Amino acid sequence: MGGGLVATWDTRDNAINAYSGHYFQLATYFNTSALGSDFTYNRYSLEYRGFKRLTKNTVLAVNVLGQFTTGQVPFLDFPRVGGDQILRGYASYRYRDRNRAAMQVEYRFPLFWRLGAVAFAGLGDVYDSPKEVSMNTLKYSYGGGLRFKLNRTERINLRLDYGWGRNSSAFYLAIIEAF
Repeated sequence: MGGGLVATWDTRDNAINAYSGHYFQLATYFNTSALGSDFTYNRYSLEYRGFKRLTKNTVLAVNVLGQFTTGQVPFLDFPRVGGDQILRGYASYRYRDRNRAAMQVEYRFPLFWRLGAVAFAGLGDVYDSPKEVSMNTLKYSYGGGLRFKLNRTERINLRLDYGWGRNSSAFYLAIIEAF
């Protein structure tokens, strides 16, 4: 159990599948025995999402994430990379540690009818101390995907992504964009 504060600034034209605008969130969570927690730790996170329409039908999307913890963090609450949202190309929950810094960029474009495609790339890592981050441990990913617009008005997509990472690859099927 814990509590926290979250501050969000959102100018996106659509929260599910933005073509333009910015999203910025700062959050802090405190877990203590006074609040009913078995563990005493703090988690601080920040996230930025930016969307720029390059042409009438193409979008460049950028996502930057940071998550930092202090105290006695339970393993399941460690920040992670991998999965269908950040650093696609690695299995979900494959990499975890006390802190995370990651970024990704995605180019979204239409194909025909309700079909679209994306190309994406990401870079990041999880670590106990910033001194541990190096080119040898830094995770990268890249890949592409197809989109099928389930709902044109709300811009809800069914997405099929395939990503590659360092000695790893993964396939993802999900509804709504990764970010």
